[in-house]
Amino acid sequence: MKLSIYGLVLAILIISYATISRAEEPANKPWHITLTAGMGHNDNVPRVDGSLLLSDVLANIKRRESLLGRFTVDATYDLIRTDQHILTLGYNMFTDRNFSGGNLDKLDYLEHGIWVGYQKKLTPNTIGSLKLSGRYNSYGTHHVRNVAGIEPAIVYRLNNILSVGLNGLFQMNDLKNRPLFGGARNADQSGEVYQLTPVVYFSVPNTGIKANVRYRTGRNRTEGGGFDYNEDAVSAGISLQLPWQVSADMTFWHYWRDYDDLGPTVTRERKDDIDTYKVIATRPITDSTQFYINFEHTQMQSNGVFFEYRQNVVTSGIIITF
Repeated sequence: MKLSIYGLVLAILIISYATISRAEEPANKPWHITLTAGMGHNDNVPRVDGSLLLSDVLANIKRRESLLGRFTVDATYDLIRTDQHILTLGYNMFTDRNFSGGNLDKLDYLEHGIWVGYQKKLTPNTIGSLKLSGRYNSYGTHHVRNVAGIEPAIVYRLNNILSVGLNGLFQMNDLKNRPLFGGARNADQSGEVYQLTPVVYFSVPNTGIKANVRYRTGRNRTEGGGFDYNEDAVSAGISLQLPWQVSADMTFWHYWRDYDDLGPTVTRERKDDIDTYKVIATRPITDSTQFYINFEHTQMQSNGVFFEYRQNVVTSGIIITF
């Protein structure tokens, strides 16, 4: 039943695209919509070590891996667009749907987000921006989190090759906690996130090569206290134009998280090391349609064994832009 419903949705999107693409669009339209529809495989949907799969915490989850459908929507509308000012409204939706049974539909993920962003040209080489956003997250039929955030940023272009930037984040999390850890009071993860991220951007003229490196430092504070931590992270990303009109984007992050407390499941101060890799390649099919293939890898190591896991997700499908 799920497959037929999402197949119908995909057919509607393709038909809508074919109809709209025939209409003449203004050269500088204020709105943009991007839709993606893909299928793939997730080898660890619950994101746990195999020995924990049948624990009480994951009661009734019978397996880890699943075929999945991934669908996204990104829409923007420019209220103001001049040489000096841009004011934009945005909406995004992301969902992963699991098709392999074993009660994994309880871990189907859905996220809705809305945002408003303002960007101003401060000097010929300096751009400042401010973004206000809100998100809603759910797993299966359970609403698990509301998020509100403020993101200021500034970028200064040194020359045609090099730019530097500074990004900030203040985020408020309201988690609708599930009954984990026996209802331990210090397991309440609602709270605030503070982050500061210096960035260096590289661009090689006439090659299509772009790269960036980032260092992030931050603090996560929770109401329960059991998930309070300091975080440091480094990132590197690169975009390439390859033969046969293929574009590739690769991103790597490494996170160090140092927790204040013993937490609800460990007998000493928890420490996490997390690696994430993402590679996406796209190739145009028409002027407004692309084929994509995406690979994501996450590995989390922790002295709290409950939190360790490895996950690989592969998806491919189409990207449609309006």
